[in-house]
Amino acid sequence: MGLPGFIFTFVLLLFDLFGTWRLQERLSYFVNAELLFLVVALSVWLVILLGLYHHKRWAWALNIILFSVSLANALWLYSLLGISLTLVLLLGIGAFGLVTSVVGLELYIPHEEDE
Repeated sequence: MGLPGFIFTFVLLLFDLFGTWRLQERLSYFVNAELLFLVVALSVWLVILLGLYHHKRWAWALNIILFSVSLANALWLYSLLGISLTLVLLLGIGAFGLVTSVVGLELYIPHEEDE
């Protein structure tokens, strides 16, 4: 998917992290655990974005894992906070990111080395 996949994943990442941060503000307990999740997710996603920018196949596989973890985190936030519009959007973004990552992995075509 190349550069469009990188840009699309970057936008989904921003929406996902913003939604998680917005829900984290409403937590009355487990705040430190959610902040730790946000820091770790942001760190891993920076590595993934670097891999997507350089057109690496492993970045799509890691993206699938991280969007799955993000969906699990959204469900955990649902169990603590209940339903909200932000949560519904976060679940939709996570599911859409997961699907696009699977499609990106399936459509991956390696670059030929220039000699």
